[in-house]
Amino acid sequence: MTIRHMRIFLEVCRTMNVTRAAENLYMTQPAVSRAIREIEQTYSIRLFERLNQRLYLTDSGRRMHAYAMHIVDTFDRMERELSDGDERGVLRVGASITLGNYELPAVARP
Repeated sequence: MTIRHMRIFLEVCRTMNVTRAAENLYMTQPAVSRAIREIEQTYSIRLFERLNQRLYLTDSGRRMHAYAMHIVDTFDRMERELSDGDERGVLRVGASITLGNYELPAVARP
């Protein structure tokens, strides 16, 4: 299971509607259903019950929701903290040969 699976699961939990979750995630409904099914198969659990065309979280789904919230929040925080203040990266500059050979080295920092 991946962070992507957890984000999909959390969106289905938030909307309690696979179609709406798919729209919010810019995915197809079958792709969202497949991701939920993959989680269920991985852990041999049922995350949702469907009654009267509505979704309800199972006990396993509620436990999974608590863990997924914590994991996704922690992952997002890590991403923010690691990318904040990191001013290094790749900057590609297009320039003429003269400018690239003589002027840019004087102003570029390694």
